[in-house]
Amino acid sequence: MNQILRQFVLLGAISLAVATGTNAARAAGPTAKLTVAINGRGSVSPTYKGKALNIGQDYPIKATAAAGFAFSDWIETSPTNTLTSTNAKLTFQMASNLQLTANFVDKQAPTVAITTKKSTGSNSVVAISGTAKDNVGVASVWCQVGSGGWNLAATGNEYTNWTAFVLLSEGANTINVYAEDAAGNRSKTNSLILTDDSVGLVAPESLAGTTWQGVNTSNNGREVLSFGANTFSEAGSGDHAHTGVGSYTYTLSDAKTGQLAVTLTAPPTTVAHSQGGDVITLSFTNGTSGTWTNLSTNSGTFTLSDASSTAPDSISGLTSANAGTNVFQFTNVFGDGTFTATATNGSSSGAYTYAQYSPTAGLVQESLTNEADLGTTNYIVLDFSTGSNTYYLESDIATNVSTNAGTFSVAGETSTEAYTAPASVAGLLGTVTAVHKGKSESFVISLGAGTFAQFSADTNNLGVGPYTYTRTGAKTALFVGYNVAPPAAVGDNTPPPFTFTSSHSATFSNSKSHGTVTFSQPASTVPLSLVGRTLTGGKGGYSFGYGTFSGIKEAEGQSGNYTYTTYGPQVAMILLNFTNANDSGTTNYLMVRFSSATGGSYVNSESSGDVNTGTFTMK
Repeated sequence: MNQILRQFVLLGAISLAVATGTNAARAAGPTAKLTVAINGRGSVSPTYKGKALNIGQDYPIKATAAAGFAFSDWIETSPTNTLTSTNAKLTFQMASNLQLTANFVDKQAPTVAITTKKSTGSNSVVAISGTAKDNVGVASVWCQVGSGGWNLAATGNEYTNWTAFVLLSEGANTINVYAEDAAGNRSKTNSLILTDDSVGLVAPESLAGTTWQGVNTSNNGREVLSFGANTFSEAGSGDHAHTGVGSYTYTLSDAKTGQLAVTLTAPPTTVAHSQGGDVITLSFTNGTSGTWTNLSTNSGTFTLSDASSTAPDSISGLTSANAGTNVFQFTNVFGDGTFTATATNGSSSGAYTYAQYSPTAGLVQESLTNEADLGTTNYIVLDFSTGSNTYYLESDIATNVSTNAGTFSVAGETSTEAYTAPASVAGLLGTVTAVHKGKSESFVISLGAGTFAQFSADTNNLGVGPYTYTRTGAKTALFVGYNVAPPAAVGDNTPPPFTFTSSHSATFSNSKSHGTVTFSQPASTVPLSLVGRTLTGGKGGYSFGYGTFSGIKEAEGQSGNYTYTTYGPQVAMILLNFTNANDSGTTNYLMVRFSSATGGSYVNSESSGDVNTGTFTMK
C-alpha cells in the first residue's frame, strides 16, 4: 500500500471512530418517564406506560374517543411550557416532568319519556311523570306548559324517574319536556297534550252573605239556603221537614267546585229527617249557577245570589201574625225574653230565645209555661226575606210532633229595623275613598272568609292580614283588620267602623280620616295556584314551579322558594325567599292584584326597604 493510500485509510478510520463515539454518547443520554392523563372517556396509543423516553427525542401518540364522546384537545405541560393541540395525532418532544392530558367531551344527548298518558280537570295542578337516561347521567329535566316558563322537575333517583307539577289552563294544554346532562347536551323535546275544562277561579271563596236556591231534578223539589258566617237557614217547597237552621262549612276543591257540608241543628223534626247533615258538591258553570249532587245521589241545578239582610238581631217588641196552611192561625207578641200567643184554639205564654242564623232567617224557641201547655216547646223558623210569603215550622215535642207551614207578617218597632249592614263581607271587594289630613286617597279591600288585603297602585295603603266583622246595629258594623305583612305595613289599622247607607255602600269617620266604601261581589280572578305560571312585569319576571321559582329576562339567575296566599276575590301575596348566591337570604313581598285572569298591577316590597310598582301579565 503506497503512502497516499495509507493516509486515506487512516483518515477514514478516524472519521468512523468519531461517528461511532457520537451515537454511543446519544444513546447513553438522560431519559425520563412520561405521564399521560385522560379526561373523559377515551384511550391513547401507545401509552408509553413505564417506559423511559429519551429527553429531546420526538415521539408519536394518538387519542381515540369512546362511544358517545369526541376528542377535544391535547394539553402538553412541562416545567417550562404549556402547549395545546386539537389534533388527535400528536408528536411531542420528550422533556423532564412532561405530562400529556387527552381531553374527551360528552357528545351524546340524553333521552326523556313521559309516562303520564292523559289528564283532565278544572284549572287543577296535575302531576306529570316520566323517565330519562343518558350515557353519563341526567343532570336535569325541565317542564313547560304551552309557551310559559320552564320549571325544574323533581326526582329522587337522579332523574331515572321524575315528576313535574303543572297548572292546566282551559282546553288543550301542550306539555313540553326535555332532559339535559352535565355537559349541556339537551334531549329532543317530548310533548303531551292534556285537557282542562276551566279557566280562572269560578267558584266563590265563601258562601257567607249569599242565598242558594236549588232544584231537585228527580222530584222538582226546591230548597233555599241562606248563609251567614258559619250558620245557615233552610226553607223547602213541597217538603217542609227540610225547613230548619244549622251550621255549615264550605271549602274549594278546585276552580269550579266547592264542597258544602251542612248540619241541621233545629227543629228536632228537621234534624231527624236529615239524619244530622249532608255533604253537597257544587259544580259552578259560572260564579252564580251550576249543578249539585249530594251523598244520597240526589242531584239538580242551583243559582247563587246576594242575600238581603232582612233578619233582625232581636225580635223584642215584634208581633208576628202567622197563618198556617191548615188554617191554624195564631199571633205571637214578643217581649224581652217572654211572649204571649193567641190562637184559634186558645192562648199560651212562656219564655223564648231567638237567634239569627242567616241574613234572612232566625229561630225562635218557645218554652210554654201556662198550665195547659206546660212543658211544651215550639220551634219556629222565621224567614224574613220574602215578607208574608215565608214558611215557618212548629214542633210540639211535649205531647206530639207536628209541623205546620204558612206565612207570617210582622208589626212593631223591630219590623221597621231593616238591616242594611250585610251579615258578612266575605267575598266582597271594597273600593275605599279616604280623606286623611286633607288629602284624598283611594285603595281597595279584597275580603276573604277571614283574611283581607289592602291594595293601591302606589306604595300607600298596603297590607294583608286577618279581620273580624261584627254587625253592631241595623246600619252599623265594626270591621277590624290587622296587617301582618309586608313588614312596613305591620301595625297599620284598616278604616274605622262602617255606617251602611245601603247593603253595598258605607261611610266611616274617626279622628284620623273619613270617607266612603263601595262594596261589590266580583267573580274571583285570583288563581288557586301559581304552579306552571309565569308572571312578567317591567323588564323581568318569575317562573313558578311547585314551591320554587326562577327569574326570567332581567331577573335571570335569581331563584328560590316561595309561598302564595290569596286574599279575597282579587288580591294575593307572593313571598319570595331568594337562595341564589347573589341574593341569598333576601325576602321580597310581591303583592299582586288581578284585574283579569291574565294580569293586573303589583307592588314589590324588598327586604332592603326598596319598593317598586307596575303592571304584570300572567301566562
